[in-house]
Amino acid sequence: MRASNTEPLLRSGNQDLWEVSTKTGALRRITHDPADDWDPAFTPDGGKILWASSRRGHLEIWMAEADGSNAGQVTHDGLDGENPTMTRDGRWIVYASANPVKKGIWKIHPDGTGAARLVMGDDVIPELSPDGRYAAYVGAADSPLRVVRIDDGVAVAFSIRNAFRPRWMPDGRAIAFVSFDDKMQTGIFVQDFIPGRDTSRTRRTLVGFDAEAPTESFGLSPDGSRITLGSQESRYSLMLAERVPGIGPTTRHLP
Repeated sequence: MRASNTEPLLRSGNQDLWEVSTKTGALRRITHDPADDWDPAFTPDGGKILWASSRRGHLEIWMAEADGSNAGQVTHDGLDGENPTMTRDGRWIVYASANPVKKGIWKIHPDGTGAARLVMGDDVIPELSPDGRYAAYVGAADSPLRVVRIDDGVAVAFSIRNAFRPRWMPDGRAIAFVSFDDKMQTGIFVQDFIPGRDTSRTRRTLVGFDAEAPTESFGLSPDGSRITLGSQESRYSLMLAERVPGIGPTTRHLP
């Protein structure tokens, strides 16, 4: 599973990487750095982690052992490299850049060589297929989900409308994503992936669609047996603040 970057804000004062055991709930801190560390992902063999870090003053892709040791910078984007994942064969790290002169989806070897842009665009976050051959992504607002080939950057003749936060199913034959149902409630759908084919009729619901907890994001276990949901929750509280400098009691003027 991916390490969390929400607990660190509460526990260490800045964004660090932590991992939580799915069996015991035990927490373990992975990074110890005053910079922000986020967007973590394990390498396919589980031996290393990838993430985005601002240790050089801006976000770049870093890699370390699974326990956080031997951390090293991979990319030199120059402004904003985020959302890294590695292909199954370990040859490529695929990530997103928000650098205005480099914006889009990139691939790079783990040793920092061979950087090449696969897709040009704003706000594109890649999601690698299990076999490492493809990356699904959603671009700017109202853009459909699209797929690009990792080897040569060629666009695949396939798209899904109104799809957000794509995740590949473990067998690579379908893509799960966040979208709206007929009641405008968010949840997880699944649709078959067949290059060159319109598979919209295979679209089906999976989980979520709770009016009290709208689905925002999700993750799938490698074997497809478990799913984790991130949902939005609105809270409204009345708070009382006393003796705040510059704020005094109101003065009522009687008519």
